[in-house]
Amino acid sequence: MENWRTSIQNIYSPLNLNHQTKEAEEIIDNFKKKHSKLMDLNPEVGIENIIEDEKGNKCNKWIIKVFHPFIFDNRLIPDKFDEIEVDSITMGNYPKEFPSNYAELPLEDWSSPERFIKFVENNISLIRKTLKHPTITTNEALDAITGDFNKHIEWAKKKNEERQLQHKSHIEFFKKLLSKTEIVFRKSDVFAKYNKENWGYSITATRLEKNKPVIVGFNWGAGNNWKNENSIETIQKDYPFSAFSGLYDELGSFARVVNMFDNYLPEANKGVQTNFCFFRTQHEHQISEKDKELCSPLFEELINYLEPSMLITFSSSLNDFFEKQGKIIEKQIFKIKSKNKEVKALKGSIIINDRKIEYYNLPHPNYPITTDARLKAWEHCFGDKN
Repeated sequence: MENWRTSIQNIYSPLNLNHQTKEAEEIIDNFKKKHSKLMDLNPEVGIENIIEDEKGNKCNKWIIKVFHPFIFDNRLIPDKFDEIEVDSITMGNYPKEFPSNYAELPLEDWSSPERFIKFVENNISLIRKTLKHPTITTNEALDAITGDFNKHIEWAKKKNEERQLQHKSHIEFFKKLLSKTEIVFRKSDVFAKYNKENWGYSITATRLEKNKPVIVGFNWGAGNNWKNENSIETIQKDYPFSAFSGLYDELGSFARVVNMFDNYLPEANKGVQTNFCFFRTQHEHQISEKDKELCSPLFEELINYLEPSMLITFSSSLNDFFEKQGKIIEKQIFKIKSKNKEVKALKGSIIINDRKIEYYNLPHPNYPITTDARLKAWEHCFGDKN
C-alpha cells in the first residue's frame, strides 16, 4: 500500500522501536521539550535507527515516530526535527466513515477527502472535546486530522490522475463496452417491460485486470425500493478502481466470500467481479431468454478482453445456463449432504470464444447449508491450490 503523511497502521507498537541508546534518548527528550503542545495530547513517541537503506547500503539514520489515535491534531507534528525525519502514525481502528477492509481499495479512495468531511460533520463535538479545543471549526478540524486538508485534496487528486493513466486502456475498453450495452439494453425485454423502474445496467463492480480470477454472478440486482431511491435510470458511468475485496462493506452477507477466498484462493480477492447479464432487475426470472441472448456477446467480449485465469460462479441458474449451452467441459461434480439437502460443487473448464478457462461453481453464500458442507464444497474446488 502506498504511504501518505499519516500512515495507516493498526498494529505498530512504539515498544518495538530501538530508542534505548543515550543518543536516541537525548533526541526524544529534546523533541518532547520543543514540542510541548504536541505532548499535551499524549502521543507515544519512539525512534528507529536505520542501519541499511533500501539499496542495501550501510547508513546511520534516525526516524522519529509519533503514534496517535485517529482524532489528533496532526498540524503539531513537524515533518522534520533537527534534520531528522518525523513519521506520523495513526494507531487503532478507523471510524465507520471509512471502509473496514481496504486491502485492495486504492488508498486515495479509501482515504478520500469526502470520507474525512463526513467524519468531521458527524463528530465535531467529539473532535472538540478530544483535541481540547471547544471552538474548533469544521475546516480547522479537517486540517488537524489530515495535517493540511488542502494538501490532502491535492494528493488525492494527483493519485487519482495517476490511477487513470495506469488504467487508460481498461477505461477505453470500459467506455466502448458501455456504449454497446446501451444499444443492446434499449432492445431488451427488461427495458420494454420495466423501463419505468429505473433499473438500468452496469458492466463491472471492480477495476478491470487481465489474467486474474473473475467472479461472475447472473445479473445485477435492484432492491424493492429501487425506484424511489433512484429517481433516474441507474446506468454505470464511472470506471471503478477497487478489486473484489475492496467491495467488502458493500457485499452484505456475500462478504463471507472474501473471507473464504482469504483461506482458499487469496488471488481471487484481487480479481474482477461482474455478471453474465449486464441488465439490472429485482429477480432473475425477469431476465428473458431474449435478454440472455442479447447479453451473451457482451459478456463474452468482456471475458475475451480480461483473459481470466479462471471463472468462479455462485449462481446455480447461471451454471445451468452454461451447461445448457454446452460450455462446461471436463467437469467434476461433488455432491455434499447438508442435513436433509444435497448441494453440489463443480470444477472443470468453460469454453468462451474458443478459449478454455478454469471454471468453478460453488453454493451461494446465502444458501442455507451447514458450515461443514460449505467447507467441503470449497475444499473440492480449491483444496489443491493451497
